[in-house]
Amino acid sequence: MKIPSFYLYPIVLCFVCGMIAATYTILDSSLSLKTSLLITGVLSIGVFWKRSRHKHYFLFLLFLPIGYFFQSQYDRIPKNHYSYFTSEQGTHSFSIRLTRALKKNVHNERFYGEIIRVDKIKTVGKVLISIEKDSLKSLTKNGTFILTSIPPKKLKRVLNPGGFDYANYLKRIRIYDQINLKKGEYKTFSSHAEKSKNWSTILKTKVNQKIDESKLNFASKNIIKTLLLGDRDVLEKDMTEAYSNAGVIHILAISGLHIGIIMLFLNFILTPVRAIPKGRIIQAVLVVSLLWAFAFFTGGSASVIRAVTMFSAFSIAKYSKRITNSFHLLVVSFFMLLIAYPPFLFQLGFQMSYLAVFGILWIHPILQKLWKPKFWLFKRFWQLTTVSVAAQFAVAPLSIYTFHQFPGLFLISNWIILPLFGVFLIGSIFVLLLLMINSLPEVIALIYDSIVTIMNESIYWIARKEKFIFENITFSGILLVMSYTLILLFFLWVKNRRQKDIIHLLYGLLALQTIILIQNYNTSKINDFWVFYKYRETVIAHHHQTNLDLYTRDPISIKTGLIADFSNENNLKKINFKEFKNTFIKDEFRLLIVDENGVCDVPEVNPSHLMLVNNPKIHLDRILERQKLKAVIVDASNGPWNIELWEKSCKKYNVKLIDIHKDGAYKISL
Repeated sequence: MKIPSFYLYPIVLCFVCGMIAATYTILDSSLSLKTSLLITGVLSIGVFWKRSRHKHYFLFLLFLPIGYFFQSQYDRIPKNHYSYFTSEQGTHSFSIRLTRALKKNVHNERFYGEIIRVDKIKTVGKVLISIEKDSLKSLTKNGTFILTSIPPKKLKRVLNPGGFDYANYLKRIRIYDQINLKKGEYKTFSSHAEKSKNWSTILKTKVNQKIDESKLNFASKNIIKTLLLGDRDVLEKDMTEAYSNAGVIHILAISGLHIGIIMLFLNFILTPVRAIPKGRIIQAVLVVSLLWAFAFFTGGSASVIRAVTMFSAFSIAKYSKRITNSFHLLVVSFFMLLIAYPPFLFQLGFQMSYLAVFGILWIHPILQKLWKPKFWLFKRFWQLTTVSVAAQFAVAPLSIYTFHQFPGLFLISNWIILPLFGVFLIGSIFVLLLLMINSLPEVIALIYDSIVTIMNESIYWIARKEKFIFENITFSGILLVMSYTLILLFFLWVKNRRQKDIIHLLYGLLALQTIILIQNYNTSKINDFWVFYKYRETVIAHHHQTNLDLYTRDPISIKTGLIADFSNENNLKKINFKEFKNTFIKDEFRLLIVDENGVCDVPEVNPSHLMLVNNPKIHLDRILERQKLKAVIVDASNGPWNIELWEKSCKKYNVKLIDIHKDGAYKISL
């Protein structure tokens, strides 16, 4: 499909660039305002430089500051935010409404909550709530209110390089603090007014209860909850990983594929409505209304809202016969959602969803022209293949950048799952409806269980082909941008076969090679010593070029989160496990590690840095008097009571104290 000219395209581009500049200026102090505006300005001007003779194109650049101002206003903390009515010295009473249940961990239930009152003052502001599991009895639903005097604390940032920065993600949705609650630290109460508004939660709870009481097996119950209720948390971890490794994780998240199938089905069953007066408009209104009811019923995730907005626009456009171009509808829905909820722009599911649809709309038709089979079966097979490849091309760079892996057998998985997935999804809806009226025949339950078992076993079989799962792929931000640039240039050449397109593609490949050479050169210069954060353990390492020499007091797996994250971030080729010693000497860097044995007199070392582990019983003041140290490092194996004492000693002798538990992993360039 040819991407048509539409004034909204450059407007949205400039608006988004302004939003990005505002977000990184406000949330990331390392990026200055001038730098942000320079980046976005150059990007936008670069898009329009060829059309500079048309002055009205530069009017679009006005949407840069508009986007910046819009995002800045959203990120600004309102005057009635709870943080303005709390103090560190005083004790306050916090009334909190739980708004969304999150995935549980081993020890805690987790929620998003809104602080509606501080003492007797009405406030606003969302927080992350964590509550001990064994203290929960009736507290399991959204809409519950809790009363506590435990004050909010700042979110913990990521403590090791390469790890997912959850605190930064929450800041983008205006959550800045967290509250951790234990038994006896809170009370629960409910509100009848709130219950009347929370119809979707009540209905969803009843549906879950009906599913749990049914004769379906455990796997079938979880699949229905995932596909129709949006509860992916009910799936076992190994199943989620299997679908991810097989390259079909998208079918587990309610998105465009599901909404499109449901919309086609609704249009089909509502076809008789057209026979009555004004039947077409009634049909369109019913379809759109049912889609939005489904979206809110499932929890209104980014992917669902995006898909429903897109297909609602399509339904309205089809009825009005005005805008029917799919690209126009895609951009309009994208822009509408950003205006309604700016954080969508930075949510991975939202980004990948739009990229997948863009790939299907633009790349799929180009691939279709490469082969035009006449036989019906081959035609359908080729269509399924090109749709899968187009969507994968569009999302692969972002997926690799985020997850550091690529499923090599994604095509086989799509060939197995997608052909009959529409029938399976509609069948799942009928099974759920029969469950709700207590009329599900045992035969249908057995058939459904068998289909789910076959589908899951097929996915497990593909996921077990580990040789085709490419893991630990290091992908920098600049490579992400270059990858999308090359994909764009490649398919422009495939589509148009013009000489200038192949020249642009060759220039792009040359730029990519240059970037890789620069990155390899920078890697060859790496020579760093690291102290990592690991709760109650000591982990240090020497990172040189693409190698990591790891020193640990206790055995550690190479797949441990901090090691895997560091490897993905730094393109490690080899990890060497070395014997742990209490000294590390490299040129002028001379480290002495003092453990629970308290041995700190090692004259031949003459340390430049001292590291304290496992709560050593030492008199730090005496050590600081005798030795001239550049810094004292305390890792996460030490207790806070000792760290507090050591901090006072370091301040007394003007020596820097590095607290790994508080500051995160620490790097020393050698």
